[in-house]
Amino acid sequence: ALPSTAQDGKVSRIVPTLRPGAGVVTPRGAVHYVVTEYGIAYLHGKSVQERAIALICIAHPDFREELLAKAIEYRWVHPEYADIEGRIVVGPKEVRTTMVLDDGTLISFRAMNPTDEPATRDLFYSLSRETIYYRYMQHLKRIPRKQLRNFVYVDHRNEVAIVGTIPAAHGEEIIAIGRYYLDQKTNRAEVAFVVRDDWQNRGIGTFIMKHLANIAKRNGIAGFTAEVLRDNRPMQAVINHSGFKVRSQLQNGVIHYEIDF
Repeated sequence: ALPSTAQDGKVSRIVPTLRPGAGVVTPRGAVHYVVTEYGIAYLHGKSVQERAIALICIAHPDFREELLAKAIEYRWVHPEYADIEGRIVVGPKEVRTTMVLDDGTLISFRAMNPTDEPATRDLFYSLSRETIYYRYMQHLKRIPRKQLRNFVYVDHRNEVAIVGTIPAAHGEEIIAIGRYYLDQKTNRAEVAFVVRDDWQNRGIGTFIMKHLANIAKRNGIAGFTAEVLRDNRPMQAVINHSGFKVRSQLQNGVIHYEIDF
């Protein structure tokens, strides 16, 4: 891996521009991956904005805000991204895991990162209307760009998000997302997840539930809460067969769950 800094951490190896007269031996179109101690940036086939954000994500945290500001100044990144300053966090490696389906398919799970915005958008628009309604409790036809950004810029402390991926020609494809939001007053986190329709009923939701619970327990969280529509039988089954102590209450067509670890 390329160290993200040089000169004892005083300068970033990832920079917005090269020095005048600096030589270039590899054109940007030929670069597929850049790797530092903070992760892997997959660049091949990406837009200029996607490439810039991917590289900022694997830069040293001390330099990310400066790099983002420069990327916006040079118009490589849209000005609306100015509100994410201080929110560029790469998820911890400790949450990585894998599961093998009955047919031998390997699904990899990792923390959600800012570079997942395009794949998260693709997942949303691949979902059936029923799955969208069950997950968001409303009939959404589109997802606003700002809301999408809020989904992928995660602090990995009060909010944790993981993605399930399979290999694809462009790197990887997201087929599932799980997340929880911590309520610091109760020390409980609201949990939610979604699995693409063609991958449902294969145990992925159950796996996500258990993996998120393990992460939450390591972080000292007492349990989960969940809001589930009365008609959402698959989600109810995942919770009721989770192996944890579960309490539930039905009100206005929505089941409120409290889950103790």
